Order: sequence, then structure tokens, then C-alpha cells
Amino acid sequence: MPNARKKRQAKNEDFKKTRLKVGKKKVVADNFTDTSFKSKTISLPNQSITEDKSNLLTNSRNLTLSTLLSQMRHYSAGTRK
Repeated sequence: MPNARKKRQAKNEDFKKTRLKVGKKKVVADNFTDTSFKSKTISLPNQSITEDKSNLLTNSRNLTLSTLLSQMRHYSAGTRK
């Protein structure tokens, strides 16, 4: 009987809920991997806001001819229109 009791206690320890203490930080898991990163700059080379379109021909929606031609090959009928 003592062996059965030890086995039952060992099984219960696997699923035992750890009590959280007020003011204490959460304990980090053993297999925790830090995935945080920092970036100093964000590069937006192909964004339309950074382009100077003052010397290019544009339509009423401020789209250039090259942009309109690329939309002509779009799979969506609404975008092509």
C-alpha cells in the first residue's frame, strides 16, 4: 500500500497548481526563451508617403501612371477598374 500512495502523490504533484503570492513576480519557466527585440530605425523605402510626386503626372486620387499600370494586372476586377 505505501507504494500506491507514493505513486498517487507523485501523479498529483504534476498537476498541482502553484499559488501566486501578492507582490511577487511570476516565476519564469525553465524552458522560457526571450523573444523580445529592439529596433532603432524603421525603414519604409517603398511607401507612397515618402515619395515626392510633385514633378510626376498624377490623377485625382494622387496615383502615378506606373501605379495605375501595375493595377491593370491585378487579379481583382474592382482594382483593375
